[in-house]
Amino acid sequence: MTLIALVVGWFMVVAGVVGIVAPGALLAVGRHFLTPFGLSAAAAIRIAIGIVLMQAASTSRSRSALRAVGFFVLLAGVITPFIGVERSRAMVEWWWAQGPAFMRAWGVVALAAGAFVVHAVRGRV
Repeated sequence: MTLIALVVGWFMVVAGVVGIVAPGALLAVGRHFLTPFGLSAAAAIRIAIGIVLMQAASTSRSRSALRAVGFFVLLAGVITPFIGVERSRAMVEWWWAQGPAFMRAWGVVALAAGAFVVHAVRGRV
């Protein structure tokens, strides 16, 4: 589980860098999930990532923090299907309307979260 958590962390780092450098590209990928199937897929991915992070927490450097991050990702996955396509689309459009600086700030958040996950599980593989 630790190796998978490390891969998840690096994926988050890459997504964060893309969000900083080319926020429109990240938004384009996100728009592919704005269908009923896409939301279900996003929910399943979030649930899986949450479980991976919670499982990897027991052997990590930051057990409680990584377990909390995993729990919130899992919770986001459970909630995702209930948000619905139209509300998700409205949220994405609002996010886009805030401008590139706002979107880049969220890229920084993703980068920091990924770096935390990598740091927490690194050396434990």
